[in-house]
Amino acid sequence: MKYLFLFLLALLSLASVVTYQMTPEARSDVPVLYWVTDPNPARKLQVSTFQSWLKKNNYPAYALEVDTANMTSDKVLIQAVSGVCADIIGHTGGSNMRLRQAVGILDDVTDRAQELGFGTDKTYAAMEPELTVDGRQYAFPCNVYAHLLWINEESFAKYGLPLPTKRWTFAEFEAMGKRFVDAANEPGKPRMHFFLDGLDTTQMIRSLGLSRFNETMTACTLDDPRMIEVLKLVYKWTYEDHILPSKADRDSFATDAGYGGSTMQLFNSGNYAMFRCGRYGLIQLREFSLERRKDNRPALQLEVSEPPHGGFPNTSTGTRAAAVYKGGKHRQLAEYFLAYLASEDYNMNIVRDADALPPNPAVTKTEAYLRPLPLLPELVEFFPYSEQEEATLQAFSQTFYAVTDTYSRDSELDAKHFPAPPKPAGMSDGKYAEALAKFRVRYNLLIENYQAEWGCHEAFSEALADIAIPGSSSPFVLNAVAQRKVGDAVEGYMSHKIDTPEEVTKIMAETVNEEIQRTLEEDPRKAMAHARLSDVQKKIDRRRADGEKVPLDWITNPFHRAYYQAKGWAE
Repeated sequence: MKYLFLFLLALLSLASVVTYQMTPEARSDVPVLYWVTDPNPARKLQVSTFQSWLKKNNYPAYALEVDTANMTSDKVLIQAVSGVCADIIGHTGGSNMRLRQAVGILDDVTDRAQELGFGTDKTYAAMEPELTVDGRQYAFPCNVYAHLLWINEESFAKYGLPLPTKRWTFAEFEAMGKRFVDAANEPGKPRMHFFLDGLDTTQMIRSLGLSRFNETMTACTLDDPRMIEVLKLVYKWTYEDHILPSKADRDSFATDAGYGGSTMQLFNSGNYAMFRCGRYGLIQLREFSLERRKDNRPALQLEVSEPPHGGFPNTSTGTRAAAVYKGGKHRQLAEYFLAYLASEDYNMNIVRDADALPPNPAVTKTEAYLRPLPLLPELVEFFPYSEQEEATLQAFSQTFYAVTDTYSRDSELDAKHFPAPPKPAGMSDGKYAEALAKFRVRYNLLIENYQAEWGCHEAFSEALADIAIPGSSSPFVLNAVAQRKVGDAVEGYMSHKIDTPEEVTKIMAETVNEEIQRTLEEDPRKAMAHARLSDVQKKIDRRRADGEKVPLDWITNPFHRAYYQAKGWAE
C-alpha cells in the first residue's frame, strides 16, 4: 500500500509538471497576464496592437492572454476572493464596478492613472460615475455607448415623409409617428410597419425631471405623477396609435417565416423605421449594406436622432471597462493596459470597427471618425495566404490603416490610391493581378456603403458631451434587483395584468424600497451610511422647498447632478 501511495504521488507530481509546461507562463520568457473579457473577434487585433504599443513606448514587455470563459459576475467574484482572478477584469456598467470595489477586489489606480495618462480627464466627463468611487479611480473604458435612434431614410422616402429632426419632443414624436404608421400600413390588414422598436422609460422620465432614486439614492421615487404620465404615453403609443410594436406584434415577426425576428433585421427590411441603439449597431448595419449591394440593392441610407423628450433632452450612456485585480501578482504591469486603452493606437481600433465610441474623445474630432473609410475585407477571400504569412498581414494592415486614417476625404476615394495587399508566396503575377482587381472592386463598393453613414458618427460623440447621463444605481440595492422589480411592473401593465399606471408606480416604489430596507437590516455598515445620507436628503428637501440652491457635493445620483446643474439649482 505504501509503494502504491508513493507511485500515485509521483504520478500526480509528474502530471502537475506536464500540465504546467503546457501553460502560457511556462512557454513565455516574459510575464503572462490575463484579461477576462467578453468574446469578440476584435480582441485578437486589440492584443496585437497592445504588444506593438508596449514596444513603441519602451514599456515593460509581457504577454497578454484573453480569458472569455470567466466573464460572468459570479465567476469573477468567486475567483477574485479565492485569489486566482485574471489580472485585468472586464465589466459592463458602473454598478458592476461599484459592487466589485465594495467587495475589495479592484485596485485603486488613481495615482498611476495620472502618471501613465489614463485619468478620468482622458475620457468623457459623463463617465466619471462609471469609473470612480469617492473620488478614487478604479477603471478605464474599453468603449463607451450612447443610445440614439437610427433612422432608415428609405422607410421615410417610400411614403414621401420628412425625416425626423435631431431633437424632438414627445408631441412631435407622436405626430410624426402617427403619420408614418398611417401611411405605411394598409387599412384592414395586419400592421407590419412601426415607427420605432421601443423606448426607454428611464430616459423618458428623466426628461421630465424624475429619476428612479432621489438625490442621495436612499429611496426609490417612482411613485410619482411623471412616471404615470410616461406609462400612459407608452401604452397609448403601443395600443392606440400603434407607433410602437406590442409584445404580440414582436412575437408575430419572430414566428413569421418571412422575417428574421431580429430588431435590426426588421429595421433593414423596413418594418421598423427607426430603432434605438448605440454606434455599435453599425457593425451589423454594415453587413446588411454589403448584402444589399450583392443583391443589386442600395446600401442603407442612415441618419440619427435623439430620443424624444418631455422638456429635458437626455439619453443613457455607459461603458465596457477594464479594472486591475487587487490580488494580482502583476498589478503595475496591468496598469499599462489601462494606459493603452487611452492611447490613440487602441482608440483607432474602436474608430474603425465601430464597436461603440472610442474611450478617448480626442479621436472623435478626426476625419477617420467623422467620415470613416472601410475596414479591410477578409483578405484570404481574395489571396491564398498561408498561416506563416499572418505576421506579414498584420504589418500590412497597420500600413494600410495609417494611410486610410489620414487620407483626404475630399480627394478621389479609390482603392488604387491605397497600399495593395502583399502578393502571397507562390502566387503567380497574373493570378495576383486578378485577385487585386477583385479586392479593389470590393473595397470601392465598401467605400460607397460607408459614405452612406457619414454624418451619423458626430451625433454619438455630441450626445456624450451634451445630453448623456449614466445609470443611477443605489448602493443600498443591487442594480439587477431594482431593474427587475421596475421592469416586471412595467411589463405587468403593458400585458394588462396590472390595471392602472397608478398601481404600477406604487408597486415599483414599494418593492424597490422593501429591498433597500432588507439591505439595511442585513448590513449595519450600510445602515449607518444610509442614515447619514438620509439626513443629507432632508437638508436637500428643505432647501428645494425654500427655493434655495443645493451644494452639488450633497448629490450622489448622476441624473440629479446633471439636472440640478442644467436647471441652475446647484451651487
